[in-house]
Amino acid sequence: MPEYEPPRLVILRPVLVEGRDGTLIEPAGRRAKSLLVALALARGRVVSRSSLARDIWDGEEPSKAALHTLVSRTRNVCADGVLVTHPSGYRLGIDDGAIDVFQYRALVDKADGTAAAGEFGHALRLLAEAGRLLGTGELDEGLTDVLKSDIDAAIQASRKYATSLELTCLLETGAFDAAEQLAASIIEGARFDETAQAAYLRALHGAGRTAAALEHYRLLDRAMRDELGLAPSNDLAAVQRMLLADDVPRQPGPAASSMVGVRSEPTALIGRDGDIDAVNRLLSSVRLTTILGVGGLGKTRLAHEIGLRAHAAGTPRVVLIALASVRTDEDVVSAFAAALGIRESTMTKRLAQPAVLSDLGSRLADRLREQRTLLIIDNCEHVSDAVARLTADFLGAVADLTVLATSRSPLGIAGEHVYQLGTLGYGPDEGSPATRLFRERALAARPTVKLDDAPVERLCARLDGLPLAIELAAVKVRAMSVEDIERRLDRRFSLLTGSDVSAPARHRTLLAVIDWSWNLLTDAQKSVMRRLARFPAGFSADAARAVAALDDAIDVDAALDALVNQSLLSLTESVDGVRFRMLETVREFGEMALGDAGEDLAVQNAMIDWGAGFALATAGGGLTARQLESSRRMQMEDDNLVTILRWAQEAEDVDAVVCIGAALVGFWMQRGSHTDVASLAGDLLAGTSRYTPKAESVDAAIMMAAISGTVSLLFGGFRDLARARLLIRRCLTSDLPITAHARAMGELVETIPDGARLSAKLALLRGAADVETRGLANILSAHGAENEGAMDDALTYALESHRLAARTENLWLQAMSAQTLAELYSQGARPADALTSSAEAVDILRLFHADSDVLQQRWLQAMSMIAIGDIDGGVGVVDEIVASSGDHDGDTSGGTGMLAATTIAEAELARGHIAEGLAEYRQAAGQAAPPRNSMWWPIMAASAITAHVLYDSDDQEYLAGYVRRFRSRTRAVRRLMPGYVDKPASGMVLLAIGAWLASPPAGNYLAGAGFDAAAIDRIASIGIELVIVAGRMHARQDSPSMNHARHFAKLEADHGVERVSAMYRRHEGTAPNDAVQRADELLADPLLYPIR
Repeated sequence: MPEYEPPRLVILRPVLVEGRDGTLIEPAGRRAKSLLVALALARGRVVSRSSLARDIWDGEEPSKAALHTLVSRTRNVCADGVLVTHPSGYRLGIDDGAIDVFQYRALVDKADGTAAAGEFGHALRLLAEAGRLLGTGELDEGLTDVLKSDIDAAIQASRKYATSLELTCLLETGAFDAAEQLAASIIEGARFDETAQAAYLRALHGAGRTAAALEHYRLLDRAMRDELGLAPSNDLAAVQRMLLADDVPRQPGPAASSMVGVRSEPTALIGRDGDIDAVNRLLSSVRLTTILGVGGLGKTRLAHEIGLRAHAAGTPRVVLIALASVRTDEDVVSAFAAALGIRESTMTKRLAQPAVLSDLGSRLADRLREQRTLLIIDNCEHVSDAVARLTADFLGAVADLTVLATSRSPLGIAGEHVYQLGTLGYGPDEGSPATRLFRERALAARPTVKLDDAPVERLCARLDGLPLAIELAAVKVRAMSVEDIERRLDRRFSLLTGSDVSAPARHRTLLAVIDWSWNLLTDAQKSVMRRLARFPAGFSADAARAVAALDDAIDVDAALDALVNQSLLSLTESVDGVRFRMLETVREFGEMALGDAGEDLAVQNAMIDWGAGFALATAGGGLTARQLESSRRMQMEDDNLVTILRWAQEAEDVDAVVCIGAALVGFWMQRGSHTDVASLAGDLLAGTSRYTPKAESVDAAIMMAAISGTVSLLFGGFRDLARARLLIRRCLTSDLPITAHARAMGELVETIPDGARLSAKLALLRGAADVETRGLANILSAHGAENEGAMDDALTYALESHRLAARTENLWLQAMSAQTLAELYSQGARPADALTSSAEAVDILRLFHADSDVLQQRWLQAMSMIAIGDIDGGVGVVDEIVASSGDHDGDTSGGTGMLAATTIAEAELARGHIAEGLAEYRQAAGQAAPPRNSMWWPIMAASAITAHVLYDSDDQEYLAGYVRRFRSRTRAVRRLMPGYVDKPASGMVLLAIGAWLASPPAGNYLAGAGFDAAAIDRIASIGIELVIVAGRMHARQDSPSMNHARHFAKLEADHGVERVSAMYRRHEGTAPNDAVQRADELLADPLLYPIR
């Protein structure tokens, strides 16, 4: 049983706290974590708000409501009583005994008392438990530097004492080997720590190695006198005298292990602990392991580290044979003989004689039989045949032999297990191995270098996490900034050269690393490698065959196999088959070789042909049961196709542009990446003015034009729409064979912007014979009806589209129809139905990686949960969104932040925390400027206004400013687009404006601004009518604060049932279009102009 209770708060990485269900959860956002840790370090004391703000915001001055909002959000996910509010600040409601850092210190103190009582074994168990609790002692990277320093101070003194106490207990219990290892680890970091040195000497003596202890003391004495000018202390000298005087015979320990060729590096090996463990597991279960990988990964360094650890663990003999400088088979045998201490009995020039080689091989095997051996053979790829023969012979002749090889290609003998060494991780986490390596080496080169997270992460990513490239780049900070290095990476081979004279020649420049492997290839393999180097995002075997063969009689499959064996290509498998990838460094080398061979244009043309063919074949599955397969294939080739598209545009190959463009915009539409479509649309359509497609590409031309034109229109691209309509008209009036679905899409887009023609065409297509066409027509009709405020019709169309999608196994259409149903139910204040449809939509959208659509649906789910009373569930969804996107943590300028702030505010209001909820809305709206084309800002702002109105907020100046902005934006949009009104969205804005104008607090504010009673009453009437008109437009009701029924009830409470009912009856039969016209008239009333 553990000596401590499970912690309720974990400060060490990652920060965890007891959640509402009693389990430990990770708070969302670095500031929430910093809040909990800052309070924990106060150890039960109340911390003032100003002190907390300094600790959490790193000295910056947050807004007044920021801390309050942060505490409120964090409290909502924690168990009751974790965060306690006090008049002068806040305190943590968790005792020290339930916080991991303080539990660690308590365990060390208990072990100290136990050891003092002579119970050294029990003390060791307590210290082991403390060590497990502490783990690596790493701190959460999200914490501020101030808090990290405070935590470090809280544990380091106890950790140092725990190590000293453990040494004492090990010696007292006779665990001399363990004591020796622990003392050695301390001495490694603090050579002249005399307490550790004394323990080390005692451990050697206790293990029966007194002679070794005396020799160690002699060397230590000399080093202290030479380097410090001091003799060992009296205590240390007393240990030496004890060693000299002790004549008691000791039980001899195991024979000392020997180590040949293994070196200890002056710098730490970073990011390879997992690889070391994995290789050691292989070594313990198989007899031949080969560490495989491209040059520069650190295979040699890893092998040396494994050898050092094997020696320290007691392996009787560890021998490393370095073959980098070896050139012939005979030299391989000589290298083995030299490493194993066998003198050749004949002249080197006679070594090639078979009898001599056989004799030497037998002597080598005899030497290996003497004791259990780990034989490490480094850099085998250029002499792999000779190494394979010798290794096979030795493994067959010596039962107690284990071999570890490093190579860029496998040895290819029976029993070999390959360990594929990967690059260092270089993700966004600043603690990733690649960034840690760069930081350590850069600081060693120039301690004052500026190392901001973002450029370091980008640099390591562009270097593929390749350790050698990272180390060569880090050295460049002596004369350059990180940003300068990053900018010059396009010429990485001239940039990344090293000055470390101790490094082997093949590792002094990045070019030499790849050139070493290049020179081991055949001519055919070189041809394939350089031709495939133009693919920026990897390639399939089919793509390789299409591009790499050109006119040569090359066996591309055989070359691919050879390049994988030489670690110049990596290989991954998926449900869609095998995919190959080159490291960026290898790819750039290949592109240089391609230029030298003069094959650039030929390869580029071959890639354009492949890209167009792939796009036609893949896009064709976008409307069938093969949608997911097509989506996966497009996801893999997305970057390749964008690159090839640019080449096709430069080559003025319009047909290829159209085919590839159609596949890309269709794929991006599926993923909800509308801005990507809009950014490309103009380029796709620009060259089509005189283009007539081929028979096989006419469908692609229509689909490209239809998607590009309509999406561009959403962003104001009227010229692109005109170009799209011209191309579509040219296709539709030709004799080319067009599928029913493509023809329907073309005919629909050709009717834009004539609303009447579009409605008539949709009505016709809803009865089409083609089921896919009917499904598309119904979903488009649903959106059109929703925009017109015809919500019943919209539901009917969406349900029919959903039925047809399920019938035809059209997953994307099923997702779109379920998403539309969820939005219609949400706008109509039917949260339970919205949740059901949204869950279905999200499950499918995630299959297509439609992240922006998923985000919108998850927010809809959160709001619907709150609306039905599941407040914790709604907040949990928001926490999940924020944690996955990292786009909030107090910042509401982005879409995720706006949605999170709106949901958190509504959750606080639903819990009855009115002041906190309104404060969250004010903070969010205050940070977020109204971005162009953002659908989130109007929703958040309308929710904020209506919430303040419902709860009679006194902050009228804030509300007046937002109402004025809303009114101006609404009138401006109406002037720019007089023929188009999204009625539910516009109605939402009118609801917010009208609710405020009709509220009594607004009347008081206007009275203070100089308005007379008659004017205030008239303005209230305008407000009442705007609320009712908004209802006739089916204003959105996405948040509880925008619920129509709540606002009608408030109007009746504030102005009387009779007055509101009379206005309601006046508009009982008002159609949505008439409601829009009346809203325009009301907003234009001169009485509203002076409102400031």
